[in-house]
Amino acid sequence: MNRLVITLFSAGWVVPFWAAAAAYLEFLQAGVWPRLLHEAPLNSFPYIDFCQRMLAIGSVWLTCALFYWAWRASKVKGKK
Repeated sequence: MNRLVITLFSAGWVVPFWAAAAAYLEFLQAGVWPRLLHEAPLNSFPYIDFCQRMLAIGSVWLTCALFYWAWRASKVKGKK
């Protein structure tokens, strides 16, 4: 169980980054492309705000994971 938690903590930051990239691509398709064709956007979902929030969450998560592994590495190095 402990390894599963550490693995999810270490690699989970990918999910918010993936969600941000998917939302941005959807924004380009549903928001930008219709405006270039002088049409109304397909919906009013706040894509850019969602992307910013997901990138912030993913960045904080990645930073925490990096600090954790740096702390673990320094702890192992100190034992030798």
